[in-house]
Amino acid sequence: MVSRKLREELGPDYDEGNIMVLARVMHRGLDGRSHPMTRVLLYDNKAAGEVVARTVDEEWLRLKTPREAAIWSICLYVSRSMNAEERSKVGAAFDAVVTRSGLRSPECQRRNMAS
Repeated sequence: MVSRKLREELGPDYDEGNIMVLARVMHRGLDGRSHPMTRVLLYDNKAAGEVVARTVDEEWLRLKTPREAAIWSICLYVSRSMNAEERSKVGAAFDAVVTRSGLRSPECQRRNMAS
């Protein structure tokens, strides 16, 4: 999706041989948005009487586990042979695309462009 939108943003200036967008998702199973521990059932084998399955406490999950169940990263690579002006144009277009797509907040875009 980001590659397609970047191609649309740059129009005829998009050079497939010099621009590459790499998207990567690393998750712990499930759908990438649900934490796997939300599906775990716990049993108290020391309890007297019938053993009842319980889910993991949501408050414990919130406090003790990483917030995101997945890590998403999108990287822009450009050829070394591109001059600084071309790189800057591609970088600005990439920043605009990921911000409009909701993958980065506008504040982050401003911070990254300033550095």
